[in-house]
Amino acid sequence: LMQSLVDKSLVRRWEFDRFGMLETIREFAAEQLSHEEHDALLRRLFAYLLELFEAANLSVHAVGASRIELAQEERANVDIALAWATAADPLAGLRLLELQEMYWFTNDPVRAREHVDALLVAAGADLNPARRARALRLRGATWEFVGRSDLAEPEYARAVELLESVGDEAEARHLMLRIANDAADQGDVERA
Repeated sequence: LMQSLVDKSLVRRWEFDRFGMLETIREFAAEQLSHEEHDALLRRLFAYLLELFEAANLSVHAVGASRIELAQEERANVDIALAWATAADPLAGLRLLELQEMYWFTNDPVRAREHVDALLVAAGADLNPARRARALRLRGATWEFVGRSDLAEPEYARAVELLESVGDEAEARHLMLRIANDAADQGDVERA
């Protein structure tokens, strides 16, 4: 079936034995689906990505070799899944970002902030403080990676407050170390 679609130029074979469609064909195919079918496919894609990135070691506390190539290969799917999650399940969207944290702040910090901001707005004020703190940690890292430690520090400080409010002293100390590094980067050794 896949070869037949390739022969008809409806699907293309990409690197790593992956397949993809031209954007216009993908859009047309998506229009043919009912809302329920489209939502079900996005849920399946999202579940697949969560499972894939659970083992990719791209979160900040992951142990083992990180598999950044998975994030690079799946980037288009992740963007689609995060857009869906913003509307349908922002908590799951934040979880997917956490699982890919090292990819986001090193490869596309601007888009990472956009995703974090959209998901935080969608999640609303009732978001668990620990989850909000992890999102702010990623937001801070995106600033830090582009050399704006002055903008990273307030994100980390807000995250520390939230983590202390839920008793996560270990993660709060981790972020205090980042704040100290940022202060040192700004030349404020005494504060660091």
